[in-house]
Amino acid sequence: MKSPAVGCLEEIKTFLAVVTYHGQTTLEVCPLNSLAPKYIRIRVHAIGLCRTDLRVISGEIKASRPLIPGHEFSGTVESVGVEVVHLKPGDRVVVNPWVNCRECEFCDNSRFEICQSASMLGVHFDGALAECVAVPEHVVYKIPEGLSFEVAAFAEPVAASLAVLNAPIISSERGLILGENRIAELTRRILEAHGFGDVTTCSSQNCDHLRMHSFDFVIETESTTEILRRMIQLVRPRGKLVLKSRQLYPTSFAMMDILPKEPQMYVVNYGSFTAAVEMLAARKVCVNDLIGQKFALEGFQDAIEAAKSDEAQKVFVVPKC
Repeated sequence: MKSPAVGCLEEIKTFLAVVTYHGQTTLEVCPLNSLAPKYIRIRVHAIGLCRTDLRVISGEIKASRPLIPGHEFSGTVESVGVEVVHLKPGDRVVVNPWVNCRECEFCDNSRFEICQSASMLGVHFDGALAECVAVPEHVVYKIPEGLSFEVAAFAEPVAASLAVLNAPIISSERGLILGENRIAELTRRILEAHGFGDVTTCSSQNCDHLRMHSFDFVIETESTTEILRRMIQLVRPRGKLVLKSRQLYPTSFAMMDILPKEPQMYVVNYGSFTAAVEMLAARKVCVNDLIGQKFALEGFQDAIEAAKSDEAQKVFVVPKC
């Protein structure tokens, strides 16, 4: 089936989407539902695949129904609900996939990143691995004309990396990022952009040369029991441990190892999405070299396989427009 042209979605009433359920993933023609008053329909131009998407697709993250995965994306506004006031068709946008409720005490105090009723696009409800997606207006952000759709789609991982600044780490301190992957490199670049001049990055398997008890703070980018053990070894007494990755499975550490260190432990979720978009638009963090292979929506299976094997660069699906 040929992809519909921009502006034709309301006429043909269907769109192409990758749908996954119980580890089975197919390309399907989906019905186009009516648009809720405060929602926006976005034509997807670029969507990056990350570890969370792969876990949804594999069935490791269980979906209660057939689900469209994908949450790191950008595109243009196709149509808007009758109560939308800040956006219009044709606007270039990116979306915060952490959809907060806007009703709880945390949202009332602008602490959206710790909303306890938030849902994740592509995990709890249909995401953006499709020709189009409908999302609430309050999670949509405009992007400037000069920003490529692929770079703009990095707003979500940049916001996730900015979360480390929610911990009270100081730019003059000596830091360590454990991980040799895309998110570790992105976190390093964000710290550098914020004036951190003494930050080391290495994998947990390749850090034997590092001096024990010598880092003021240690950040993990893939939480496992082994990595937690390494963090405890490498942080100085009463130093800071920063946990940021979305580990699906339980991890542990030995209290006998951690008690003598008396470390401060910080768990962080998201930084400011607005700040993430602004950093990318102002070129304060460069991500062009982290953009990997690009695949058409019809080539989603090849894109998934490529994403499984590449932790250095982000694989993109680029639906036809």
